[in-house]
Amino acid sequence: MTSTRRRFLATAGTATTAALAGCADLWSREAEAPSFDADALRAVAALPSPDLPEALPVPPAAEYRASARDHAETLLDAVPDPLTADDVPNEVVRDHVAGEREGARSALDSAADAATPTAALGTLRTARCRAANAEATYAAARDGRTREDALAGREAVRSTLDDLRGRLAHEGDDPVATLLTDATVEHYARRAGEMLDRATETNESGALAVGEAAQRVEWARSFAADGAHVRDRFAAAQTAPRAWDGRFADVARALAADARSRFDDIPDGYAEDPDGEFGRDIADTPAEDLVSEAYSGARYAVESLGDPAERPASAALDGCRADRELRAFERVREAVDDGAYDTPEGGAAVRTAKLDAVEAVERARAGDHLTRRVLSAAAFELRGGDQCLVRYGEVQDDVGSVSWAVAYYGYATARAEAVPGAVARIEGLLRGERPRDPHD
Repeated sequence: MTSTRRRFLATAGTATTAALAGCADLWSREAEAPSFDADALRAVAALPSPDLPEALPVPPAAEYRASARDHAETLLDAVPDPLTADDVPNEVVRDHVAGEREGARSALDSAADAATPTAALGTLRTARCRAANAEATYAAARDGRTREDALAGREAVRSTLDDLRGRLAHEGDDPVATLLTDATVEHYARRAGEMLDRATETNESGALAVGEAAQRVEWARSFAADGAHVRDRFAAAQTAPRAWDGRFADVARALAADARSRFDDIPDGYAEDPDGEFGRDIADTPAEDLVSEAYSGARYAVESLGDPAERPASAALDGCRADRELRAFERVREAVDDGAYDTPEGGAAVRTAKLDAVEAVERARAGDHLTRRVLSAAAFELRGGDQCLVRYGEVQDDVGSVSWAVAYYGYATARAEAVPGAVARIEGLLRGERPRDPHD
């Protein structure tokens, strides 16, 4: 047992080393219909997992986050509490306002407890937007505010967004820090544009439609403002910046071309009948789910590669993610080919699958922001596995939920193991280095 796993087991009060000895001893196809104890599975789901909150090389300023909080609270102060039938006679509208208000308050509480300033900024966006919905819906019901009123701020937001896009020069001292910052800013700008474009769309009517429009405008406003703040904070911290946009575009094109070539080499059978690609029957096992998930992940990553001419930083990071997904797929294929991820006989196998994933994430974890960003997908799969186990017994006593949990944990393991190589590769390309074997 590694020190990493021992540290997690110590905090969870779990079993002995012997009870958790390797996966090979715990997987079997012998049992026709394995049964699982729902409480034991929920205990596995409750085992602590690594936390990888979003972070940036130069974090958002405390003063800026405080202003975002103040804005949300100002919007909420305009809504009476408690909200009565005298304030809003329509019960549906009244319940909607109350729900959005409580959602905004919950987000404000979460932002106060966020692990990083960047994570707090994202939660504050949610608070602002839900508060805007509550305030505008109440104003429409009480004072006759219209959708046109709610949409009136779009042009000012678009002007802010155009200014942000126009001055995003991809300049910084270090290419990796600049990449992470500007990929974030590009993402914020894209989301702001999407919200502006969708601001007039609605399936609602009356006061609810007003609230929806106000919320989308607020999403656009907050994304554009946050992007400008993140970029300006980073620029102010630089001492000898240089332009990296050409390097980002070159790296994006190189990684994209390689990813497409590698994906094209994967046999079509993995999309049509993954069971037929192995020398054993993997139908209705975690292995089948895992192979399907890993193949889909690789395909999506390749198909969604960004355009370096439009968003060079994001496109380069997309290339790194595609590299990670293809490496993960190869690890999954090798593990399944070696006999791993067969039907679990009981909860001990499920427990081991999660602990293996936790250990893999901890092993890949590093202090740099790029590794944390690329590794976050593995933490996402861990949460997916946990959710499957919680559903078992609460929603359905379906062995398929357990199979999918093990598949998620296996995918988390493969993704985590793929991260160091993918990160080393893009870092080398960004710094002008070329590894001898880019897929090691």
